[in-house]
Amino acid sequence: MKKQRTKELQTVDIEGGKYTLTVERVKYLAEEFSYSIETEAEFIEGLNGWKVKAKLTIKDPNEDINVYCGHGFEVIGSTEINSTNALENAETSAVGRACGNAGIGLTDNFASADEMNGAKEKTKQIAVQKRIRASKTAEEKTLEKLTSKAVKNGSK
Repeated sequence: MKKQRTKELQTVDIEGGKYTLTVERVKYLAEEFSYSIETEAEFIEGLNGWKVKAKLTIKDPNEDINVYCGHGFEVIGSTEINSTNALENAETSAVGRACGNAGIGLTDNFASADEMNGAKEKTKQIAVQKRIRASKTAEEKTLEKLTSKAVKNGSK
């Protein structure tokens, strides 16, 4: 007899949606199943980030073996936490996604709370970077105008 993997786990609310933390998914695995999780990490130099693949193997009570995979990717420095923990965040995302693929901790949304919080933080960082670039561009244009005027005035 197969155990229920879609049991409702503790969730957090993110912008009106319910999401399950990866830690809740793994706690449920530990309480209910014989399982193993293997991760493989690869640093992608051109993207300055970590790619992680998680392989979740679950042995059901009737001895069936089921394998589920999940992937995660984080760019170093893309968020404050990724300045020091990009590898760990990519691994957490990969494990959460593998658990989701196994039907563990699913709500109305497939993504884990960890993924959603990361996405929100990345969106904020992108907006800040755009404002900084726009500000630099405006400063550069002002500097060019001043330099141009100074050159013109100096050549008279």
